[in-house]
Amino acid sequence: MKRLVRNLWCVFVVAAGSLQAARADDDPSIVITSQPVTVARVGQQYEYDVDAVVIRGSGLILFELRDAPAGMTIDPLSGLIQWMPTQTGAFRVKVRAEIEDDSPTDGGHADQEYTLFVLNGAPAALRGTVRSPSGVPVPNVRLRLFEITSAHFVFGTFSDAQGRYSFPSVNPGTYVMRVQPRDNLFADQWYDRAQRIEDATPIPIPETTTVTINVTLLPRDTVRDRFILSGTVRDSAAAPIHRAAVFIFRARQHDDRDASGFNFEGLDDRDRDQRLEAVVLTDSLGRYHALLRSRRYILMAFKEGFDRQFWDHKSTILEADRLRLISDTSGIDFDLQRTASANGSISGTITAAGTTQPVSSHVVGFHRATPDGRFSGFVRHAVTDSAGRYTLARLRSGFYIVLALPHGDFLPTFYDTSGGTLQLAHAFPVPVSQAPVSGINIGVFPDTITGMNRVRGIVVQNGRPLQGSIIYAIAQHNGNPLGAAVSESDGRFAIVGLTPGTYRLQAMKPGFAQTITAPFTLVQQSGLPATATSNITLIESPTDAQPGQEPFAFQLMQNYPNPFNPSTRITFSLHVAGLASLQVFDLLGQEVAVLVNEVLQPGTYTVEFSGSNLASGVYYYRLKAGGSIETRKMLLIR
Repeated sequence: MKRLVRNLWCVFVVAAGSLQAARADDDPSIVITSQPVTVARVGQQYEYDVDAVVIRGSGLILFELRDAPAGMTIDPLSGLIQWMPTQTGAFRVKVRAEIEDDSPTDGGHADQEYTLFVLNGAPAALRGTVRSPSGVPVPNVRLRLFEITSAHFVFGTFSDAQGRYSFPSVNPGTYVMRVQPRDNLFADQWYDRAQRIEDATPIPIPETTTVTINVTLLPRDTVRDRFILSGTVRDSAAAPIHRAAVFIFRARQHDDRDASGFNFEGLDDRDRDQRLEAVVLTDSLGRYHALLRSRRYILMAFKEGFDRQFWDHKSTILEADRLRLISDTSGIDFDLQRTASANGSISGTITAAGTTQPVSSHVVGFHRATPDGRFSGFVRHAVTDSAGRYTLARLRSGFYIVLALPHGDFLPTFYDTSGGTLQLAHAFPVPVSQAPVSGINIGVFPDTITGMNRVRGIVVQNGRPLQGSIIYAIAQHNGNPLGAAVSESDGRFAIVGLTPGTYRLQAMKPGFAQTITAPFTLVQQSGLPATATSNITLIESPTDAQPGQEPFAFQLMQNYPNPFNPSTRITFSLHVAGLASLQVFDLLGQEVAVLVNEVLQPGTYTVEFSGSNLASGVYYYRLKAGGSIETRKMLLIR
């Protein structure tokens, strides 16, 4: 009989994206039916008994942890998770239930992912109201609590229509509160009406208590808060283009600092990076103008029949220059080039990984003449609509690496046949001829940073700043990516919102070898944010991958080509050294080939599989290594 969870005092922490439902395939043979325990306490045994049910087929259910904090265990037969937490924090857990000896088909396993919050005492609560200086309730104000004792927690919420807010489950400790109104009448502040974090009034929150804190907003300095941005849009012959659309996107503010010397705009505006601020049309003389707040912007001009162009003569959002508007600014001009004749296209949708939730995003396609050759420099750009749909149009023949640069709390994600990957080296080259290619859907991964520290640096190539590189912050203890940034025209980047801990950075850019930096540690002192510096050098490479580089994690890529006749290549990555096996099965679950069965070091490997002696049909290949298992299918056509 399965054991019962004895953690009776637990409550649920309300946090966006903290809990995901059990996932399986569309026609699963097994589902996880239990709900995870999401709160634990330092020094007390944590237990969660995972339950799963076989609904198609039969067999013994085996359980394993695919992602977990150090020291957490699971009984492979009963599914009982046990752990003794030693420190506070938020920890990601991923459980897999799999049918033993099940044929290696889709639906043979089910996964459940959740975030476990470890507190240092019984949960407390904080509530109050947000009002204007005249006492009027103010709705839709963003409030964030930053813990300054153990520095592991950030809690966020918004005021409701009556100006009320509530943090129902808070780790006992001392916090500072960041208050960010969404309108233009009131200024960002720290509680109580402080402009610097050093002047913020600390808020002690003892366990099992409810603390009330009312907030009075500061009026914004409205003296010349908005400025006129203007320019022209012309074609390559300098003729004005009538009714060209100029898109104006917000850009991250991480180069601007508040009075304390640390930029909190980067943290406050993290969920609004690349958000569309305005669209204006040119008049008959090609002129446009917009009235905008003082901040940084990314500008793009577009007209049907012309290539999209970012200011200043940039073709993608990755390399777009940022314009800082601090006064009336003119001369922000565009000269659009007519689109070359080509009929190929790629279309699809951008959604949150594992869901159907559309995500607003920029989408970029990078052209290669061959699947793994050099990038030609030809790129196409698109913006999703409200349903997350995009189309990269007028594509020349070749192979395209497709990248989604989503707005909000999501990471840049490349397309692969499983839906999305954070590694350029694992992106699937989409073949394009003169016929449309549809269904290139990307599930973008969440940005899970939850602190107020940052890392910054410069990306260089041959000693010169390199623009348009994607940089991920990687947690050293589990290899998980937490946040991301893109290097700007001077090579600078900043990732804001990290908790104290040890990290590395991984940087990538089409046409360059991926690289991982040495570890660095963020230590928060006296409740004030910490900043680390880590510079990066990228080297040009025709394959985008550095031999022997350490990957993010265990991963089995889709074979290429697929369908195939008679041979195909299978690439996989290992995150730990040990025995690895790669087997091929037919539809009945019978083994037809063993491609790998040896001890391997961490790295990326490619093997070739020949089906010359096999009949046409669907086959499955399964990778096992380091306690992890992944299966994919491939199609042989003779």
